[in-house]
Amino acid sequence: MPRLILLLILLCLLAFTILNAQTVSKIELMYNLPLTNNYDFVTTWSDSMLHFYRIENTANTFVLKHWTCNSEGVLTTPIGMYNYSSVQGWGTYFPSYRSYRKQFGNMYITFNVQTQYHILSVTESGSVMHNILPSDGYDRYHLFTPNYLFYKVWHANPLYCSIHRYDLNSGSSDSLFTWTGYTYPIFNVLGERYLLISDVIIGDQINSILIDTLQTAHPGIVTNAGGIYMMNLESSEILPDTYFAGIEDGTLRDYSFGVLAIDNFNLHFTCIGSITYSAGGVSGQFFNDVIPYGNGRFSCTEGLHDLGILVFRNYTYNGFSFFEDNDFPNLTYFSNAYSLQRINDRYAVAISGATLGPRQFICIDYQNQTVTDSVFTFSSAPNIDYAKLYSDNENLFYVYKSNLGMHLYILKIVDYTANTDPVQPPQIISAKAYPNPFADKATIKVSLKQPEPLTISIYNLKGQLVRTLSSQGKAELTHELLWDGETELGTNSATGLYIYKATTQSGRQISGKLMFLR
Repeated sequence: MPRLILLLILLCLLAFTILNAQTVSKIELMYNLPLTNNYDFVTTWSDSMLHFYRIENTANTFVLKHWTCNSEGVLTTPIGMYNYSSVQGWGTYFPSYRSYRKQFGNMYITFNVQTQYHILSVTESGSVMHNILPSDGYDRYHLFTPNYLFYKVWHANPLYCSIHRYDLNSGSSDSLFTWTGYTYPIFNVLGERYLLISDVIIGDQINSILIDTLQTAHPGIVTNAGGIYMMNLESSEILPDTYFAGIEDGTLRDYSFGVLAIDNFNLHFTCIGSITYSAGGVSGQFFNDVIPYGNGRFSCTEGLHDLGILVFRNYTYNGFSFFEDNDFPNLTYFSNAYSLQRINDRYAVAISGATLGPRQFICIDYQNQTVTDSVFTFSSAPNIDYAKLYSDNENLFYVYKSNLGMHLYILKIVDYTANTDPVQPPQIISAKAYPNPFADKATIKVSLKQPEPLTISIYNLKGQLVRTLSSQGKAELTHELLWDGETELGTNSATGLYIYKATTQSGRQISGKLMFLR
């Protein structure tokens, strides 16, 4: 009988363990490889391997070389995948800089040699198509689809600019649009639906063309952006026909970040932050690594040049304005944000850590709503500015290239089931204050991964403590604490912006902003 009771107890414990188990994901370092072969470009295809490319040349020939690395760290030898011999001698004119880009399922390599513009179109299967166009060495080209090249031509007398479409298969070309006067068109790809050609012209006149996937040109206007010298699309759609973009003006080279919305082939820009260049240096706010989730939500890295701070942030754009969003995944408690990258519909990877010390990989698992630290850190971390993270949705390839050498780290996201997270202490999932702004009372709601007591400190913009709220030692998954706008002394706080910082008993912290209107 005692044995039966013991067996029942063990079965109950096992059932309890299974019911309370949680699937978590960790990033593990599998291989650490030095790279002895220099490369021009690296990418991934669907075969779960990292692909390297390099062009070597003589006085009148060039060869495109290719090699791979698999997830076990096995590097192949570079082999020539395409050879070309010119009838003319290039000598020292062969360019040291070649433009590589991967777009619409193909990889494109472009470069000018004297009066020729070369285009190499490389497919995933390894086939190469080579096109040569006449060039004066100053043309700026932009590839749009696997079948077409779009380019501009300046005409001197009379002065105007024309936009052309070149068929990569037939070699034929046709003109799509003409701008009169001096113009500097900039080419951008909006997702895989539009090619945007914009101009520095300011005012309510045609200063953009949207070319849709049917190759139809739609003249339009970009408004609220000032002079456009350069535009970079920072994300895929955050809302239908709405993108996060960066725009550099045509005069002071200041840079603005915000939303670019398409409306009947016209575009409107809404600024959220900007970088300003002056004699005193660089100041302002910038945004990188934008990951959209749909419904206007996105995560990004946000930098403040004045303070030298780079942090992770979540925002929501509702079609009219931005507001900070601390719902999952909230990474505000990780310091020194370096990069953030979407891997697939389930995962994203962030890199953070000490400025000069160890750096950590953070795994964001959307399916299980978990955020976990990596099981390792880089004790002597490579400079993130020179490193890129690639993914084939199974493996992660972290490639580092600088004048100090080249290195490849192969990482893997590993799922396992555990009752608790053995590496990371109980953490905060989200924090939100509502209503915000408020005039009477505001509720600060904090959700935790595991039950813990919580305190909330409220500060003014001078960094002075205004009020402390406490869960009174209660260990709960969700805390809702009220602030009535009063100070610790019971007096009314002044109207303005306040910072709240929630701290768990284990030391995890999260902060947010709260506007008080009296």
